[in-house]
Amino acid sequence: MAAIGVTKTRLEDQRFVIYGAGSAGLGIARQLRDAILSTSDNQQITGEEANSRFWLVDKHGLIKESIVASGQVRQDLMEFVRKEESFQSSDESGLLEVVKQVKPTVLIGCSTHAGAFTQEVVEAMQEGLGEQGRPIIFPLSNPSRLVEVTPEDAYRWTKGRALIATGSPFDPVGEEKYEIAECNNALIYPGLGLGSIISQSKSLTDTMIIAGAQRLAALAPSLKDPTAALLPDFADAPEVNLEVAVAVIEQAIKEGSAGGSVNGWSEEEIRDRVREKVWKPVYGTYVYDEAGME
Repeated sequence: MAAIGVTKTRLEDQRFVIYGAGSAGLGIARQLRDAILSTSDNQQITGEEANSRFWLVDKHGLIKESIVASGQVRQDLMEFVRKEESFQSSDESGLLEVVKQVKPTVLIGCSTHAGAFTQEVVEAMQEGLGEQGRPIIFPLSNPSRLVEVTPEDAYRWTKGRALIATGSPFDPVGEEKYEIAECNNALIYPGLGLGSIISQSKSLTDTMIIAGAQRLAALAPSLKDPTAALLPDFADAPEVNLEVAVAVIEQAIKEGSAGGSVNGWSEEEIRDRVREKVWKPVYGTYVYDEAGME
């Protein structure tokens, strides 16, 4: 969401290619699909239309009807199966061919296939978006030795145009020292939990999670500085998670999930209540009193 904010486009207009159709890849696709449905300006967008923004690729190639017929597709992937006629070549549907045909705006890797995003793949993505396009490339596999492409290579092959986040920590790249965001749940999970507890909700709904993610994206340093990271620094995690918790509670109230008196809280009161509940790891000073030992 932060990267999309930098490109000044809409989530519903993206074309997502996800390389690695395991539980992580499928989970990412579903979460993004749900975000499209809940944040779209077009309230008439259907689940099927939202699903059509996704192309999932695994070791067999693009998840499409011919692969389903061969029995190589898990049942839980069926919602993202592409129709055969929607893809021009039925014989070749590997990652490179998919990137060439789809012209994705977002390329996500969760395959643990080191080096899968080759120079040819990355350059094809940039070509599909034009010279001024900002390809969003997220090689999320970890540890770092299994990353689909290193930030340095992605940055160089796109001539510094790529917006990059990884699943492992990497040093800044390029002459401008472009900061690489690490997609780590430490910047959102505490806030989701705190917000759901304070809101007294019976469950943490998908829309509450999305509200927290949107608040996190709004705090992206890259929105103010193009060379900055797509996510806040971990040193700012306490304040970031406070904002996430506030967003979760606000959404719970909005959708009627909050319990008790929470529904009557003002925006200022929500923030005050969250601050009251934040644990601060500050320990008191202990003074040895010899007389006290007697």
